[in-house]
Amino acid sequence: MGRRTERRLLRRVAVGAALAVVVLLAASLALAFYGGWRLADAERRFTAVLGPPELARFELPEPPEPDNAATWLAAGASAIVLAEDEGELLRRLVSDRSGWSPDELAAGERLAASNGPAFELLRRSLACPRSSFGIDYPAGADAELPELVELLSAGRLVWLDARLALAAGDAERLAGDLALLSRLTEALAAESMLIGSLIVTALDRYGFDLVHQAVTAPGADAATLGAAERYLAGRGDRLELARRALAAEGAMMATAPLWALTAGQPSGLGQRLAARAALPAERLLRAGALDGYARFGELLERPHAELLAAASGPDGITQGSLLFGLVGPNLLDWHGKLQLGETLALLAERSLTLRWRRTPTGDPAAAPPPGTVSREPYAGGPVGVEEAADGALVVSAPAARELWLE
Repeated sequence: MGRRTERRLLRRVAVGAALAVVVLLAASLALAFYGGWRLADAERRFTAVLGPPELARFELPEPPEPDNAATWLAAGASAIVLAEDEGELLRRLVSDRSGWSPDELAAGERLAASNGPAFELLRRSLACPRSSFGIDYPAGADAELPELVELLSAGRLVWLDARLALAAGDAERLAGDLALLSRLTEALAAESMLIGSLIVTALDRYGFDLVHQAVTAPGADAATLGAAERYLAGRGDRLELARRALAAEGAMMATAPLWALTAGQPSGLGQRLAARAALPAERLLRAGALDGYARFGELLERPHAELLAAASGPDGITQGSLLFGLVGPNLLDWHGKLQLGETLALLAERSLTLRWRRTPTGDPAAAPPPGTVSREPYAGGPVGVEEAADGALVVSAPAARELWLE
């Protein structure tokens, strides 16, 4: 009797285990079906907003090395040599742009002169019509990126040389430096990298500083203002860069295995089987991330203040997806830098237009009259022009300044 009970119990356990396996398989199939449907739907939405999630479409054709501007920009950037005290001097000059002492000006000139070979290499890029840093976008997270820190340092050195040119009243030297800074910035802007777009934003700030110095210099002549005007005119569409960079980042999320985005490639049979079993859930996570990138892309051109409002609360644009929730706050910060840069560009263009109109030796017709701008892209506030007591014109964006201070 005891054996019958034992056999009956074993049969029940076996039947229960079989039923559990069947239920698990059915649930897994249902989850796989739903995950596949969700992923396909998310990919359709992503494609409608940002284009197809295919990393290969972001690759740039690589011209021959001598004709590739990126070749000379990378070579010049890597040729920069700064002693410890020179690096400290450059950081100090960057942080204090209000005015430099004669000793600092002399030290800056020595620093720029000591990097003459680097400048020679950098300037060779000006004769190159095309540029590609040879990024292998289909490699996703494993793609090798250019030395962005070195390129940023090169931009800082070019900015220093341009500030020295302004101090010396050398419009020709300033024009050459602005052209070089523009070549470096636009070469990076031609790529599709979120981190690269941040470097572009930083380089833009150097250019805006030079325009500001040219516009506010009491003795600025037509050649100086013309150089500043050409720099602004050559500036590319940063929102187009941002859209490409956002699309590339989302495409990497859509194609890379989940383990490649988190802890690294699984090793061992057990871990690989676990990764395979997690595939249905991975599709759901990936679909949520793609939806997040698409939502962000839909709002990309909105003022940053609106994105801040859209991100608040449990239903904000950075919520609703585990994977996108990890990158959403960083994207929000990136968008703030992007739109602040666009506001600075707007202020620079408006200031230069007004400066031309107050310069007897300039050509007022070369700069279009101020247009009606209902709002700037950072805070969504107005751009105002006021006349100070000394007769100077002050261009400002009070809402943007308030948001930035917050």
